[in-house]
Amino acid sequence: MRPLNSLVNATKKIAEGDFDIQVETKGSREINRLAESFNDMAVYLGKQSKR
Repeated sequence: MRPLNSLVNATKKIAEGDFDIQVETKGSREINRLAESFNDMAVYLGKQSKR
């Protein structure tokens, strides 16, 4: 799957409450940074939802 499509699908999972989703960090440096930030956000949201 292409990196941006993967991020779009993962964003939909987050919206559904699946905070365990992580995306692969592959592609250009800019896409990698976006994917890493997304993964960090997912971890943070998952921790916040368990409070």
